[in-house]
Amino acid sequence: MSGKVKNRVPNFTTSEKLHLLRIISSKYGSVLEDKKTDRASTEKKSKAWLDMTDEFNATSTTNVFRNTSSLKKCYENRKKELRKTLAEEKKERLLTGGGPPPAVKTDETDDLLMSIMNKSTLVGLHNEFDDDAEESSVTSIVGNQQEISEENAVIVMICK
Repeated sequence: MSGKVKNRVPNFTTSEKLHLLRIISSKYGSVLEDKKTDRASTEKKSKAWLDMTDEFNATSTTNVFRNTSSLKKCYENRKKELRKTLAEEKKERLLTGGGPPPAVKTDETDDLLMSIMNKSTLVGLHNEFDDDAEESSVTSIVGNQQEISEENAVIVMICK
């Protein structure tokens, strides 16, 4: 165990989280959410975090100094919380049993974070053929409408 004692800083307030997300969305979102992991991208991300730390501390309304690692941790934790919330909402929405659907709870930080992150990573891709797809509004099929009787029906079996 090391002899150093860590000084604890106060937890991030809601206004600090919102301030951090506003800074990220205005300038650094595309750099931080880039999925590349090569050397050039990693250097860009490191520089973005350092610049963001300076900007955050210069414009923060609290007198608490936040270092780069604490800002990174706050941002990553906030992303985890959003993913967890969205997964829980989806789980509740897909439950059976009737009754009214659960209310969707979003706040400004959720909306801001969803605009920064790639939405398809949060809510998934749209698939019109999925079981969870909305009902189709097609009422009739236009085309060749011959009736097939049992005598004319052909059954094809494919065995592999």
